[in-house]
Amino acid sequence: MHTRGEMLSWGKIRMHTIQEPSERLDPIASIRHSTESPKLSQLWEKLSAIATRHAGFLALGDQGVVSATNFATGLIIGRFCSKEELGLYMLGWTLVIIATEISAALITTPYTVFSPALGQLHLRRYRASMLAHQCILSGLFVALIIVAATATSWLDTANPLPKVLWSLAGVILFILVRDFIRRVCFAHLKMLEAIALDCLSCVFQIGGLLLLAGSGYLSASSTYFVLGGASALACITWIVRNKKSLSLEARSWFTDAQHSWSLGRWILASGLVWAGAMYLYPWILALFHGTASTGTWAACYSVVALGNPVLLGFGNYIGPKVANIYAAHGVADMRRYVYRTSVGFALLLLPVSLALLGWGGVLVAKMYGGAYAGNSIAVSLLAINLLLSALAFPCSRGLFVLRLAKVDLVVNLIAIALLFTVGLQLVRWYSVTGAALALTLSNAATLGIRILAFSRGVRAAAAA
Repeated sequence: MHTRGEMLSWGKIRMHTIQEPSERLDPIASIRHSTESPKLSQLWEKLSAIATRHAGFLALGDQGVVSATNFATGLIIGRFCSKEELGLYMLGWTLVIIATEISAALITTPYTVFSPALGQLHLRRYRASMLAHQCILSGLFVALIIVAATATSWLDTANPLPKVLWSLAGVILFILVRDFIRRVCFAHLKMLEAIALDCLSCVFQIGGLLLLAGSGYLSASSTYFVLGGASALACITWIVRNKKSLSLEARSWFTDAQHSWSLGRWILASGLVWAGAMYLYPWILALFHGTASTGTWAACYSVVALGNPVLLGFGNYIGPKVANIYAAHGVADMRRYVYRTSVGFALLLLPVSLALLGWGGVLVAKMYGGAYAGNSIAVSLLAINLLLSALAFPCSRGLFVLRLAKVDLVVNLIAIALLFTVGLQLVRWYSVTGAALALTLSNAATLGIRILAFSRGVRAAAAA
C-alpha cells in the first residue's frame, strides 16, 4: 500500500508544470473557445465561477436528476408492467450496481484520490488511461453477462431472466462509461458538466420509456435498451466536447494501472463485499419467495430512494472534497471535515426519513398500485437505514484517503457475515420485511465499527 508521501512523489516524478489555459479541465471549455463573442465568453466564465462556488448544491441538483430518472423508470415499469417484470428489472439493475462499484473501486476512486497531486499534462494522460481501463473492464463485464445468460438459458429454457441479461450485455458498456464520466466530473468538482449530461440522458430515457409504454412494447428487456441509448448519447457528447483534455498514450496504461491497483485492490475488495451485503437481498428474495417479492422490494426501495438526491448528491461532492482537503491541509482538517459532514449529512436526511416513517407505506401503494400495499414496516426500516448510510459514508471515504481501504474491507466483511447468518433466516421467515430488517441491523452494527476504525486511523496518521 502506498503512503501519502509516495503518492505525491509519483505525481511529482511524472508532473509537467506547464499549464496552458486550454489544458485545464473546464466543463465548458470547448464551447467558450469555439465562440468569438466576448459576451458569450464572459457569460460562460460567470457560470463556471458560480458553479465552482456552489459545487455542493450543484452535486445535489445533479443527483436529483439521476435519482428522479431512476425513480421514474421503476415507477413506469411498475405501472405498465407486472410485478414480475419489475422484479426482473431490479435483478438486472443489481448487476449494474455491482459492476459500477467494481469500476469505481478500480478506476474512479483511485483517480479521485491521486488526481489532485498531478500536473495538467500528466493529468490528461492519466485521465485517458482511466477511460481506456474503463472500456476494457466494461468489455469483461459484457463477457461475464453473456456467459450468465447462456448458462441460465441452458438450465431453464422457460426462465425470462436470460432475455434481460442479453439486453443488459448489449448496453452495459455505455452505462458504465457514462458513470465513469460523471465521477471524473465530480473528482474535479465540475458539477455543471455533469448535470448537463445527466439532464440530456434523463430526457432521452424517460421519453423513450413513455413511448414504449404507450405502444405496448415496454418490458424489463426493452427498458435496458433505452438506458443504453441514453448513456451512449451522454458518452459521445462528453468525449466530443472534452477530447482536448484526453491524451491517449498506450505506453502509460500499464504503469497507471499498477498505481491505481495499489489502492484500488483494497477498495475493490471492500466494494464487492459491500455490494454483496446490499444487493444480494433481491436475489435471496427471488430464491425464497419468487420474483414478485423482488418486485415488492424494488417498489419499497424506490420510495426510500427519494432520499438519494441528498445521500448520493452530497456523497458525490464529499468524496473528492475529503481527498482535496487531505492533500492540501493534512489529517487534522480532514478529520474535522469528515465528522462535521457526517452529522450534517444525517440532519439533511432526517426530514425525509421521518416522512417515510409516517407515510412510506401509503406512498408505495399510491405510486405502484394496490398490489404493493401492506409494506409500511419494510419502508420504515429502510428509512432508518438511509440515516445510517448518511452517517457512515464520510468515514468510509476518510478511510480510503488514509489508505486504509483494507480496514473498510474488514468492516464490510462483518456485514456480509450478518447477511449469510441472520439475514438469510429473516428473509426466509418475513420476506421483504425480513430483508429490510436484516439490512438495517447490519448497517447499524458496522456504523459504530467504521467510526471507531476511522478515529484510530486518524490518530495513527497524525502520529506518523
